[in-house]
Amino acid sequence: MKGAASVGSASALNKPMRGKRAKPYPANTVDPETGKRQRIFHGTRQQARVRAARDLARRAMLEEKLGDVTIACVAAEMRAGYLEDEEARLIYKIDRAMKRIGPLCGDILLRRLDRHGVKKLADKLELAAPHPETFAFFVGWLCRIIRHGFGDLEPPVRTPGDIPGRRVRGPYGLRGPQFNDKPIPYGPEITDRLEKSSGVLRILLHILLRCGLRIGEALALRRCDVVFVDAEGKGWLHVRKSLNAEGNRKDTKTKAGKRDIPLPAVLAAELKAWFEAFPAGPMDQAITDAPGRRIAHREARTIHDRFQKTLAGRMFGFHRYRAGCVTAWLVSGVRLQNIQTWIGHSSIEITVMIYASSLAFADELWWRVHEKGKYANSPGERVRLSLVIGGKPEADETDYAPRRSAPRLKEAA
Repeated sequence: MKGAASVGSASALNKPMRGKRAKPYPANTVDPETGKRQRIFHGTRQQARVRAARDLARRAMLEEKLGDVTIACVAAEMRAGYLEDEEARLIYKIDRAMKRIGPLCGDILLRRLDRHGVKKLADKLELAAPHPETFAFFVGWLCRIIRHGFGDLEPPVRTPGDIPGRRVRGPYGLRGPQFNDKPIPYGPEITDRLEKSSGVLRILLHILLRCGLRIGEALALRRCDVVFVDAEGKGWLHVRKSLNAEGNRKDTKTKAGKRDIPLPAVLAAELKAWFEAFPAGPMDQAITDAPGRRIAHREARTIHDRFQKTLAGRMFGFHRYRAGCVTAWLVSGVRLQNIQTWIGHSSIEITVMIYASSLAFADELWWRVHEKGKYANSPGERVRLSLVIGGKPEADETDYAPRRSAPRLKEAA
């Protein structure tokens, strides 16, 4: 009977009064931003007690594990880790981010941050950032620093999409043309890399810059995926798999990623010479220099970063070479429908949204070349890019018709 009475009293405690306005019960909590006591009201006394107990336990845990750690301290710790791993690109990025984040919120304690506190910091960064893409860079690094500082604890936000009031990015970014301020490799920045590189990196750069592959797709290419001459006398590059960071083969990013890309004559000559110089089996990696050897992401990135330090000018990541390849295709007059297929997008709208900057850049470059008269038959061989985007011109007889798949090659089990 005693237990039944206690259960009944607990259930009655949780039920608000009927017919009258529920009495608000205050929960004694602490504002994480100011450190002062605040009173948050709940509908039942039990909800108020639970809220107060959770707040007290979380504050005690944060004070024990985080202490007086600030955002600037966490950024310095991250930079020291990058310095040990010789990650020059990440050191440059975190230094650039802290030049803006440090003066605004570098002295804020991590244990006093909650979602609304991060929102206020993001609003300050938005006012100080000169460009939306620059603000996205700063707020992304702010979330990254907070996530690293909390460690095993649950951070208030993990990504910019978790900040209250921020737009959530879709799987392919914002649903609109993305004009970003990232530089596009073109001209001497491409030719210098192709001419001055050597060995495995030279073959890898030729594949990335001439076919627009993702780095995982380029590393997953096998020698049997390269067809120099088919029954119709054309060369193809069959993209079927991708290589993840752990070195395992997996499916491509999307279904449209399984595609056939025309093999340029220059790339075909490079690959033939490479295959003759370093013979290997048909199931071996295309860029390997020894039978059975597989080059992973980390090794390729390390070789690439060391090589770029020897060049004058800007440094690029592997994925940025896709924008350079798309720009070169557009300037050469390749139809956007073909580019969509070769780049591995499921629709032409995605290609236009992601590579809007390449479209604008290529349009300007095309007219510069046309006005200088470098091509005698420009009006007959090429069309303005706006017409290519808006309409569907007839396919050129010498152009490769886009196709999604080719006869599948049997892979080793």
